[in-house]
Amino acid sequence: PVSVFDQEGVVIGFFALETIGSENRLDHLWIEPERIRQGFGRQLFQEAVIAAKSLGWASFRLAADPPAEEFYLKMGARRIGDVQSRIKPDLLLPHMEYVISPENFH
Repeated sequence: PVSVFDQEGVVIGFFALETIGSENRLDHLWIEPERIRQGFGRQLFQEAVIAAKSLGWASFRLAADPPAEEFYLKMGARRIGDVQSRIKPDLLLPHMEYVISPENFH
């Protein structure tokens, strides 16, 4: 599933969930740079969690953009290692996991 978040017809961001191999993934979560730190990322992440839960997922993993690692940690994800970027082969990205449970749902 892909969900686009807009405000009065202006796209603010989007997320995409995908199963890659046997791994459930938050494959994309992007916010327009000028909208960062305004709560839209949190809203979009929460919508992604709800969508993942509706798919029956108990957890999902993601490859975080390094500057976004802190955001995902605040959302309740944990770093489980590193993963090679699909775009830049020489770049390692934080590999993170989010477990869907009432205790860490923000």
